Amino acid sequence: MPAAEQLPVPDGFRIEKFAEHAGNARILAVGPDGSVYVTRREQGDVLLFKVGPNGLAAGSPVRVLAYTEGFLDSFPSAGLSPKG
Repeated sequence: MPAAEQLPVPDGFRIEKFAEHAGNARILAVGPDGSVYVTRREQGDVLLFKVGPNGLAAGSPVRVLAYTEGFLDSFPSAGLSPKG
């Protein structure tokens, strides 16, 4: 994988490492509050990253969903709940 400074980007844009140690991140989504959700296929879960004032991940990620042995587990302590 090339270093970030080797990747071409349009004028006015830059590339920065958002977070470290996220495993094999596959898909990113931004929530309405600006939090970033990351799926990890190999781990079978979804991580939640809060975003700091610098636009990068603030603190450690929180595991909010996991798929293991045919079951989908949610972690309500992460502040997520299904809409009813």
